[in-house]
Amino acid sequence: PNMPDTIILGSGRFIRAVLIPPLLTANNDIHVFQPRGTSFCQSLVNHSTKGKRKNDEFYLNDVTYEVDTISFDNNTTTETVGPIKTASTLASKVGFSAMLHLSPNLIGVGVTEAGIAYDSIPMRALVSVLYINSKRGLKVSVVNTDNVMDNGVVIRGIVEDLVGKAPKGADFTDYEWVKSGSFGSSSSSGDDDGEAFLKYLNDKVTFHTSMVDRIVSHRKGDNPFNQIPSCEPLPPKAICIADPTNALPDYFSSLPSKFGVMVRTKEQLKADIELKLRVANGTHSPLAAVLALNSYTTTAMLSSGSDDAGVIMSMLDSFYSSSILPSAVSSIPVDATSAETTWSSWRQRLSHPGFGLSSFFICQNAAQKVGVRIVPTVNGLDATTVDCCLAAALMLTYLTPAEETKEGAAYAGKARAGVGRDEGEEEEYAPGLTCRGPEGRYTFKCDCPITAGGKDVNLPDALWRASRGELNLAEIVKDFLKKQGAKDGALEIFASGVCYFYSRFAAGDKIIDVLKEVQGKAGVFVDGGSTDAGVIAGSSSNSFYYLHYKKSPVPDHSLLLSTTELTSSTPPSTIMAHVKSEVANADIIDLHTHLLPSTHGMLHLRGIDELLTYHYLIAEYFLTAPAAMTPEVLYAKTKQQQAEIVWKALFIDRSPMSEATRGVCTVLQRLGLGDALRRKDLGEIREFYKKQRANPEVFEEMIFAEAGVRYAIMTNIPFDSNEVIHWKPKRKPYSGRYRSALRVDPLLAGDTKTLEKALSLNGYENTLEGAKQYLRDWVDTMKPEYMMASTPKEFRVEEEGGGGINEDDMEIVGG
Repeated sequence: PNMPDTIILGSGRFIRAVLIPPLLTANNDIHVFQPRGTSFCQSLVNHSTKGKRKNDEFYLNDVTYEVDTISFDNNTTTETVGPIKTASTLASKVGFSAMLHLSPNLIGVGVTEAGIAYDSIPMRALVSVLYINSKRGLKVSVVNTDNVMDNGVVIRGIVEDLVGKAPKGADFTDYEWVKSGSFGSSSSSGDDDGEAFLKYLNDKVTFHTSMVDRIVSHRKGDNPFNQIPSCEPLPPKAICIADPTNALPDYFSSLPSKFGVMVRTKEQLKADIELKLRVANGTHSPLAAVLALNSYTTTAMLSSGSDDAGVIMSMLDSFYSSSILPSAVSSIPVDATSAETTWSSWRQRLSHPGFGLSSFFICQNAAQKVGVRIVPTVNGLDATTVDCCLAAALMLTYLTPAEETKEGAAYAGKARAGVGRDEGEEEEYAPGLTCRGPEGRYTFKCDCPITAGGKDVNLPDALWRASRGELNLAEIVKDFLKKQGAKDGALEIFASGVCYFYSRFAAGDKIIDVLKEVQGKAGVFVDGGSTDAGVIAGSSSNSFYYLHYKKSPVPDHSLLLSTTELTSSTPPSTIMAHVKSEVANADIIDLHTHLLPSTHGMLHLRGIDELLTYHYLIAEYFLTAPAAMTPEVLYAKTKQQQAEIVWKALFIDRSPMSEATRGVCTVLQRLGLGDALRRKDLGEIREFYKKQRANPEVFEEMIFAEAGVRYAIMTNIPFDSNEVIHWKPKRKPYSGRYRSALRVDPLLAGDTKTLEKALSLNGYENTLEGAKQYLRDWVDTMKPEYMMASTPKEFRVEEEGGGGINEDDMEIVGG
């Protein structure tokens, strides 16, 4: 027989646009066999001058076909591909017989996922041609062009299963078996069993795992018999093929790079696939959801230059940079340059004006795509980002029915932006599924069982019941994400963050407006999409502390605030979550502190050493201090030495369990020093505080904002010369985060020495009236909130004999 190089099982647009053209440059004889039907052959009859047709038994020779490529500036170039040596169909015995007379060293399998199945004509045909080649002892490579995960392994398993389950002596060249899956009564190869065939498959046949990545549609206006591929420009990795044993024909190493054919190791291909899933598919899925929910039916809107297009593309840019990139680098792992190259290419392809892929079509299997495309990114991060929660929430929002009833197997959803931003009538985007319905209605299918309320329920049904208050949303989302593979370490915050965005969308907050909030770093989104999701999570967690400040992530204008009504059926958990949120969000005023602003020089206490030597921690230290370590010995040491002693005793030798030590831990965590705390690295913590000296006012503002303190009231002593210099002769300015309070302990303690010294140094009479005027002038200077004093234990106010309080002389400031 003639010795061609390649058999192509399948005639789909993708294999015609991606695999056949580069193979032709290696002077291969290409033989294409359509597994069923005759549409491809019929389309070629119109372009061919050679070949023959007998009824429906097509057998065409030296034929060509066309492929359209649409450039990024929306110009179309048509290329004639060929000639291909043979074009036929397995729907006729003529084509099947022709295939069995060939001896290929390469078989391209160009069928969809439905064709890569145990009970399929393409797989049985593959067994037939491999069986014939086993008799000839030829080495063969099998390459698939559909993105079934581990497709080489899957196809090998199907082939071996078909051989292993066949009756003894079965004839694998039986045409009726290929067509129907049943061997005829006279079908016998004469072989005792399939052991020799299985050994051949193991020794001489390589089933290569591959990844394909080129957007291929069809020429507009094509009829069913004229499916001409219409493609984007070839990407750098149009098809990647794993070849760990160098089994591919030698010419693969010299194929022109412009075709995007890459031969990879197993590890390289694994990284390629992970990058595609996380970068391309990982951004594609939330993109499709946000488009569909805003009534944009195709991705072509990204090239429109509209405000919405800019906001949506910014969402994708942020998701990539904040989450996908760092996760991919740390967990695949892959180098940042490869990830950047993948994203740059994909970003350009997303906004291709000539390739508006259906957003609703892409949203199919959205529940499973959360697990495959979003969850791995979350699992690879040290901290879950707002972007990750937003992506998953958009996809769950798409899967939420707008009504309880189903149409057959389909649910009915409703776009959040109302009637079509894209003009046009209702259309079918997949068999039996429609979009552009009345009021933005669309239909979808989803089969994703979860557990909620102690029962198994399908995800869309659970989301619908949650919207009615019948099921707990947090329980639904947490169980769903856990079943999709979210790790325990990330699950709590991830689920809670998803609930936050989902609830806002469900309440009616416009998706585009919420995206703008995140991108504009409004409210709690201080770092945009890269903000730690902890800021929008945790209010429903049992580990949430009431006195920990947590700014509410829900802005005042959100419809979530106006649509949540308290009724007799409101779950206690919902009430508790709202109470916690309100308490945590409240700013406080710290009424009595020993803090002074940075403008007050050495009186301004800051840094880890001051925290560690605060009197509460000193007191705790002395509970277990060695007998030789008296207060006198400790205070004779420098501040730094004191801090090191306390650090070792309370944070290294023992666990920080007290309120005071846990307070220090909280401060360090909130300042981003959690890793240094876990390492117990006091030096690193000191270095952090040292760097803040360059901009002390900025650091002060950050501390007050993080703590949720509106302002702190100082303790100001007008009898202390070290403090007086910051008020007189001219008061030093300081932040509104501080307010003054006048402390007058010497007056009530009878400390005449301190009083007389202060009066004389400042030019006041050493009399009771002089002391009164001294205080009046300090009130004018400080503008204190109140006067205070710590009185000695024996202090008391006499009520008789003219003593006590003279209420006539009292003046209430401001009232």
